[in-house]
Amino acid sequence: MTDDGRRIGYAATAVAAAIPLLLAGAGAAGAMGGNDPAWAHFVSDSNSITAHVDQSQGMTDCRVAAQGAASSDIHETDWTSDEWITVWVPPGRYTATLLCRSDMSGPDGWIVRQEPVNAPPTYPEGVIDFIETNTN
Repeated sequence: MTDDGRRIGYAATAVAAAIPLLLAGAGAAGAMGGNDPAWAHFVSDSNSITAHVDQSQGMTDCRVAAQGAASSDIHETDWTSDEWITVWVPPGRYTATLLCRSDMSGPDGWIVRQEPVNAPPTYPEGVIDFIETNTN
């Protein structure tokens, strides 16, 4: 490979390394772990967990997965561009994960938000849902 080829390769690597930093500066990485409930949040009821996706932030190809206590207790949706994505679950405690993808993220997407969720929600969770969404 010539010097020019190596320089192009190094530039591509530098750009790829800078993308997560740019996303963090833009706030997209801030939504990871649930830091910005306005972009993505979960609500639950007696038999479902629903994620709300703020499509104005560019998140338009997403899915929800919910894993219970057993490793085989996994419930998930298909990829969708819906603003509200619901996964149906039996009552219990789950780790809910909202994954979104873009051309840069690959086929599995990236975790936008992940948190423990009870179906049905506990009283404190219901209050948090109400505060985040003005619904219960």
